[in-house]
Amino acid sequence: MKKFLVILMIIGILTGCSDVKNSNSIAAGRYFDMIEILKNNEQFEDSSNYFDISYEVSKINDGYRYYVFMDNPRIAMYDIKIIVIEDGVDYSEVMAGNIGIFEDGSYNMIPNQTNIEKGFVKGLSVSGITDKADTSLKVMITWQDKLLSVTSREFFRFNLNYGE
Repeated sequence: MKKFLVILMIIGILTGCSDVKNSNSIAAGRYFDMIEILKNNEQFEDSSNYFDISYEVSKINDGYRYYVFMDNPRIAMYDIKIIVIEDGVDYSEVMAGNIGIFEDGSYNMIPNQTNIEKGFVKGLSVSGITDKADTSLKVMITWQDKLLSVTSREFFRFNLNYGE
């Protein structure tokens, strides 16, 4: 009986490790899929009807840090994912700015409601570093409806110009 329990525990541990590995590979697959979708997209917006989006860039040591902000939702948005890529960067070598892809929990935004413990945030921010004063960022934001049955996504392009 002891041997049976030990074997059962070992199988449970191995299965648990395999689930973690699977969830990481699923997230990595989603990450690279989102990069490809964003690279191949040809239509971009400057603003959204569903939330505010903005960006800023600042000088740091030998480069520039950019921030992309998403806030002030006008609709309920669940399981939000954001990815930001810079034109001309090989993302097999460098990690793209992202949120909601690799985290265990999800980010949700509902107008005029915030409860960080339950994953309801007022806004989200993604940042990255570039060595170019003038560059172009592509942004994809996806979210789902309350029932998690309909996924929406929007694409944005921002031309950063630090203007030294």
